[in-house]
Amino acid sequence: MKRITFVLIASLSLIPTLRASAASPATNLTFNISGPTMTPLASPWAAFFGTHYASSPGLAGVSWNTVRSYGGTHVGIYDAGSPSAPARKGPFTGNEIRVGLDNFHAARGGKTAAQLIPDLIQHRVTAIYLMSNIVSPSLKPFDKDLACWAVRQIHEKYPEASRWIVWQMGNEVVSGHFDPKEVWQKGAPQNQAAQKEDNFFGYDLKWKEDFYVNDYLAPAVEAVERASRDLYGDPLQIQIALGSMNPYNRQNLEFLKNVMGRTFDGKRAPTLKNEPVWKHIDLLTVHYMTGSPRTIETLQQYHDDYLKTGKVKGIWITEDHGRAGRGPVTILDRGLRFLSWVAHNHLTAEQARLCWWGEGEREPGGMGREATELLGRFLRDRPLFFARQQLAAADVYVLSDAIGDGVERVLTAILPHRGGVLQVGGLRLELPAGGAQKPWTAEVIQYSAARPAERLASKLVCEGSTLTIRLDRSVQEPLLVTFQPATP
Repeated sequence: MKRITFVLIASLSLIPTLRASAASPATNLTFNISGPTMTPLASPWAAFFGTHYASSPGLAGVSWNTVRSYGGTHVGIYDAGSPSAPARKGPFTGNEIRVGLDNFHAARGGKTAAQLIPDLIQHRVTAIYLMSNIVSPSLKPFDKDLACWAVRQIHEKYPEASRWIVWQMGNEVVSGHFDPKEVWQKGAPQNQAAQKEDNFFGYDLKWKEDFYVNDYLAPAVEAVERASRDLYGDPLQIQIALGSMNPYNRQNLEFLKNVMGRTFDGKRAPTLKNEPVWKHIDLLTVHYMTGSPRTIETLQQYHDDYLKTGKVKGIWITEDHGRAGRGPVTILDRGLRFLSWVAHNHLTAEQARLCWWGEGEREPGGMGREATELLGRFLRDRPLFFARQQLAAADVYVLSDAIGDGVERVLTAILPHRGGVLQVGGLRLELPAGGAQKPWTAEVIQYSAARPAERLASKLVCEGSTLTIRLDRSVQEPLLVTFQPATP
C-alpha cells in the first residue's frame, strides 16, 4: 500500500513562566498516512456533530446533521386544549385530549410540526426534542395522555419521524434546570447548596433520583412506548434518550450510575413495574465531556459500562462549548479530542455525537461557528482517516480523505496543552509517488482566544511527492494547516 508521510519539524520550549534554557533540538514528527497508522472514521464529518438551535437546514450536511430543538428555542407542545384540534381519548385515563400539530413550536412561536418534521426527513437531520417542554417537571402528576398524543400525532402524520426524532427525557436533571419543587426558581442559595452532598442545588439527591426515575421518567417512557406500539407495532421504535447530565462532580456521576442501575416501581407507570431503566433507554446523553483528558476518561467509562455492553445504542454529548467556551479555540480543542475518542473506540455517528451550544456567541477570537463551518466545508462528504500524535507540549491531529492515491484533503491541527508552547519550524507532507507534481495550495490559520483568527502568509513548495511549508513560529494556541489541490 502506498504511504503518505507527514513530517512536522519542531522544537519544544519550556513554559514561559519557567526560567529560559537552551533551545531543544529540532523534533521531526512523522505521520505515515496508511492503514496501520491512520484510523478510518465510520461516518462523514457532519454526521458526528450537531448544534443546539436551528430553524432552517442551511448548514445540514456541512457543519452538522443533528439539532437539539430544531425550529428554535425550546420547541415543544404549547397551548394544549386547542378547540380546533380533534378530540382524542386519552389512553391512560380516558380523558378528552385536544392537541394538534399546530401546538408544536418554539417557545415564542414560529414553524410548527407540519413544517419542521418534513424538513428533518428531507434533509436527513436528527432532531432531539425535550419531553420537558411537553409536560414541565413539577409535583403535579405527569400527563401521560397529553404526552402520548403529542408524540403520536407527529409520528402518525410522518412515520419516517422515528428515524429522525429522539425524545430526550429531561435537561440536566441533576441541576436547577430540572426543578419540580421550584426550589431553584425561588432562589435557592446556589453556592451553599452545591457544596452539600445531601442538598445539591437545593435538593436532596435521593429524593430527586426517586422522583426523576418513577414520577417523571417512567410515565414519560410509558407514554412514548404506548404511542410507538400503537403506530409501529413496536414499543421501542421511537427513540428515547435519558435526561442529560453533567459530569461536574461526584454527585452527578453517582446520580447517573444510580439511575441506570434502577428498576421502575410501577406506581406512575404500571406497565414498567420492575423493569430495568436501561432496557428502555436508547441513548445516554451527557454534557461537557470533552474539555480535558479527565472528562474523556469518564466518557470512556460510560462507553465501557453502557455502550460496549449493549445497554444503550449510543452516547451523545448534547451540549459542549458552553458559556466558558472561547469560540474557535474551544471548538478545535474539544472537537478533535472528541474525534480521538471516537477513533479509539471505532464508533459510528449513530453511537457517538457532539452538539455544540453557544458556538454562535461572539467571542474576542470570533464565533465558534466560524470554525465548525470551515472544517465542515473542507471535509464535507469525504471518507475520513484520523491520527493523533501526543507531544510534551501539544497534541497534533491529522485528518485525510484517503490513505493512498486520490488524496485531495489533508488537515493538520496543532493544539498546545494549557500553558504549553511549541516552536514550530516547518511542515512536510509526503504524497504517493508523483502526487505533488500537480499544483497544491495550503492555508495556515492561527486561532486565538483573545483576537480574531489570523491567516498567515506561507510559501508551499511542491516537488515530486513532497509538499513543504515553513512556519517558523512559536505556537501557543491552535494552529490549523489545510492542504488541497489547486483549482484550475
